[in-house]
Amino acid sequence: MNLPKCSLKNSLSETDLLIAAEQDTLEKILVVEVENGFCVLVEMKWAKDKKWFISTRRERHSPRLFKDLNRLNAFLKEHFPFTNYVLKRNGSL
Repeated sequence: MNLPKCSLKNSLSETDLLIAAEQDTLEKILVVEVENGFCVLVEMKWAKDKKWFISTRRERHSPRLFKDLNRLNAFLKEHFPFTNYVLKRNGSL
């Protein structure tokens, strides 16, 4: 698995990500399958070479995990309806 470790330096809260989407700075959404489910990484227009994890406000050192792909899809449709995403299997980028 070649995912970077989630930390304060490479994670965004859901609120931060919603603001970035409103300001049209969201470049790409990647959904990555991991052992326990699916995590979401994003690329910003101003830093295309860096991947940011979506995390919760309380747990900024671990990515938000979605156990169900249907719930994840509903979350992305609700919050980012005009942004497509790419699904990556087996934890690879």
